[in-house]
Amino acid sequence: MRITMAFLLSAAAVPTLMAAAIDRETAVKLAIETASRELNVPAATMKVRSVEAVEWRDSGLGCAPKGTASRPQLIQGFSVTLTSGADRASVHVGDGRAIVCSHTASAKVSSGPLALAAAKAIELARADLASRLNVAPREISVDRARPTTWPDESLGCPEPGKSYAERVVPGFTIDLAHAKTRYRYHSDMSTRVVRCDQSPPR
Repeated sequence: MRITMAFLLSAAAVPTLMAAAIDRETAVKLAIETASRELNVPAATMKVRSVEAVEWRDSGLGCAPKGTASRPQLIQGFSVTLTSGADRASVHVGDGRAIVCSHTASAKVSSGPLALAAAKAIELARADLASRLNVAPREISVDRARPTTWPDESLGCPEPGKSYAERVVPGFTIDLAHAKTRYRYHSDMSTRVVRCDQSPPR
């Protein structure tokens, strides 16, 4: 009886292979799509730096969020490293899913011409949002602003049925907040700002 119980306990502690393997090409595509969506970075600007085959040992693909339980499970997948400008993301892929496990953002805008352009874009974005919400611009707080390169003149926020010239457009991603709600704006380096996402993920 003791031997049987010991066997059952040890078996329960060993992850079981339940997830089907994913091929390299599909994994890279899924990693880019997921990182682009969650980090709000155009997929066209992303470069694949490394792709490593990995056997994940839990359902969280080795990157379960804090407070989230993951069950033991063997999953054949990949660790994909992507970059976009100075941004770098590590994406874990497996079981038809992808998780952005770590993200290093580009340096903050602090000084020089870039800072002046960012300040102007932030001012325009705050004014636009304040007008939409019918509040004073000073009531709009700035969570962050980071340099972003858009692949076309839509600034990453294309309107359905509208075509845009395909050219690289430098600008900014600006996250604003009011009354515990976050808003996202995209801009170019001059006077154009576009409200793109009403409640982007943190």
